[in-house]
Amino acid sequence: MNEKSHFKIFLLFFLLGFLVYLNSFQNQFFWDDDDTIVKNVYIKSWKFLPNYFTENLIAGAGLHSNYWRPLLLFSFSLDYKIWKLFPFGYHLTNTLLHILNAFLIYYLLLLIFKNQKISFLTALIFLLHPLQTEAVTYVTGRGDPLSIFFILISFIFYIFAKEKNQNKFLILSCLFFIFSLLTKETVIFFPALVLFYEILNREKFKKILINTSPLFFIALIYFILRLTVLNFGQTLNLYGEENIFTKNIHYRIFTFLNILLTYYSLYFLPIHLHMERNAPILTTIFHPGVIFSLLILFLIVLVSIYTFKKGNKIFSFGFGWFFISLFPLSNILIPISGLLYEHWLYFPLVGFSLILSYSIFEILPKLKFNRFLVPISYLLLFLFLGFLSIRTILRNFDWKDPITFYNQTLKYSETARIHNNLAMAYADKKDFENAIFHYQKAIEISDVYPQTHNNLGNAYKETGQFEKAVEEFEKAIKMDPYFFFAYNNLAGLYFEQKNYDKAIEVYQKYLKISPQNLNILYNLGIVYYLKKDYDKAILTFQKILEIKPQNEEIFNLILKIKAEKEKR
Repeated sequence: MNEKSHFKIFLLFFLLGFLVYLNSFQNQFFWDDDDTIVKNVYIKSWKFLPNYFTENLIAGAGLHSNYWRPLLLFSFSLDYKIWKLFPFGYHLTNTLLHILNAFLIYYLLLLIFKNQKISFLTALIFLLHPLQTEAVTYVTGRGDPLSIFFILISFIFYIFAKEKNQNKFLILSCLFFIFSLLTKETVIFFPALVLFYEILNREKFKKILINTSPLFFIALIYFILRLTVLNFGQTLNLYGEENIFTKNIHYRIFTFLNILLTYYSLYFLPIHLHMERNAPILTTIFHPGVIFSLLILFLIVLVSIYTFKKGNKIFSFGFGWFFISLFPLSNILIPISGLLYEHWLYFPLVGFSLILSYSIFEILPKLKFNRFLVPISYLLLFLFLGFLSIRTILRNFDWKDPITFYNQTLKYSETARIHNNLAMAYADKKDFENAIFHYQKAIEISDVYPQTHNNLGNAYKETGQFEKAVEEFEKAIKMDPYFFFAYNNLAGLYFEQKNYDKAIEVYQKYLKISPQNLNILYNLGIVYYLKKDYDKAILTFQKILEIKPQNEEIFNLILKIKAEKEKR
């Protein structure tokens, strides 16, 4: 195909992509957007650029995680330079990335299979499918489209390197693979996908090793770094705790097989989409879900082998694409922080779409009664694409704002986290009646989070229920003796009531745990100053100078207190 034809297809993808995602441009920031973007000081100044590569994703918000995604932060920083905290621009970037990915998928598959219809339909389904909204409409979900953008370019350069026999393309392929790893860790599967592609091409084993070894070497170096100097948590167990699921690989396999059925159904019938999905932990291979999943898997493998022997590798490649790219998120080797999420299908969905496209254009026409089957399949395909588009537009409305989103999620998944987040959204709107109700529901469902008690305490404080507020702050401290915010809020409540002795007691209790906490030391010094206990105030502020000698504000404050002391 010539460049003019490619441009027409890109233009079509551009128009369709904007058509289905245009209503997402008005949506607000919420959930992880707050920590990754709104409260993250690192994206707001280039001086923090080195921190992107040495600290975790949300360190700029004063928080800790095991996610290390420097290029994702860099992309948000670029958006911030243009749009500040105007969500429209961030949604625009996500949508453009998604459209570019659809075109790159089309171009990549065309390079590999030289089949325009299959390449086009596969990319079109990828573009329109509502499962993608969790990665596109949700701003922080950008890790998927951006990392896949780099992966697709890397794959294209890899094929150029093979076809043109030029090392410069292999170097570019490796470079973009590195970019993808610097964006999101889940793309570590890429060398395995390239290896599978080479095997399907029936290359000699030695040649395959030579071709793919640079990519595997990069993946190995990345894995070692994440286990050592860039390990901000339990890299080999992101589940967060030891239990029967994390300890037994066969339980994780059974559970994943059952989850596959959910993925299949979401692909063909993407209704009731929502976050906070869960699944039962299965401990036996004889569970109906496991058995049925194995039967489907067996059937797909049989068709893959049959079509491959017939000289067509498209079905097999689609099968490999789906399972290889989904494998890092399967929990089988490394337990991760969830069992299934819709955005985990962002890239694997291409493999399934490739199988569907191949079936429509290559398998159905060769079957008996194809005169009837082919027109019917085209009609159903047209209706399916229309259905996907409408569902994407409707799903975008669910992401409009936090209150809309969390209320929609609660229809399907009533978890403590969603109730807590909804309560926080109501609290931001000063609707403390609803906030208190949902904080209480969160505690009722799972009373293990000190943050919920702390948030409930703040809501009680705002409504003048001070005794209840004190009780909730104290519960939060009891649950987590290191929880800074509960100490600060409790002491702040006493401070506002001018109960300075109680405030001092709370601050001193926290300083026994964290004696160099500058915020607590500062607040304690202020309380002593207001009590006119100038000696203790000066002593407290001097401790701050011992930790941070160049703090001119504290130095001037000490001089001011000394002057007031001399006047007495």
